[in-house]
Amino acid sequence: MSWPINRYTSSRLGRSIVTAVATAQINASQTTTPFGTQTYQIRVAHSFGNGIWINIGVPATVTATAGSDHFQQANWTNYYTVTPGQSFAFISTSTSTGYVSVSEMT
Repeated sequence: MSWPINRYTSSRLGRSIVTAVATAQINASQTTTPFGTQTYQIRVAHSFGNGIWINIGVPATVTATAGSDHFQQANWTNYYTVTPGQSFAFISTSTSTGYVSVSEMT
């Protein structure tokens, strides 16, 4: 019996954007640098126990708002479709420090 799909596609790791969030930055929206010209997918992981709220959009205006944007729960790695030049914004309501890792998939 053959596989239902002739071949499985994969993504190559591109640039990684790791943001450390200090206690003073909690409850404040953080924004990454714009994605590369060939980036159409990103992988997001974080170390916050409470999860993070995320938003993707135009670099000059994108912000994340707790309670109204997309919620990514703790211990999950998610992939998101993006457009080159967009930025990733996130906010954590956790009371501890942590990291958010955004990897460009090319």
